[in-house]
Amino acid sequence: MKLFRYDGLANRVEFLFSVLGALVAAIAVVLFLSIIFSMIAADTTNGQLQQAPALLIFSFIVAAFVGALVVLFLGVLLPVHIRRLHDIGVSGWWLLLGLVPLLYFVVLLVLCLW
Repeated sequence: MKLFRYDGLANRVEFLFSVLGALVAAIAVVLFLSIIFSMIAADTTNGQLQQAPALLIFSFIVAAFVGALVVLFLGVLLPVHIRRLHDIGVSGWWLLLGLVPLLYFVVLLVLCLW
């Protein structure tokens, strides 16, 4: 399985589908969590939540879940990005350019189109 491998190459199609798959999954998680939080927030009396401790505990559980998803997404997308960089003939260290705000989208565009 090439999913977690850093060696080798990744063509445009593999890279594009991995990024789009992660994007669709992230959007689905955000929509699900926003629906859950809006249902909880709709249960108000006089502008205050009736069960504030339950909401706080739920918030911590959701934060842990989202943190685990971020680690999973990074574990899947980081090797694909590095393999794609190897495919176009540059070092995987070029991925560090993505840490600069807004520059990541330029790097992502180059990776998809090169």
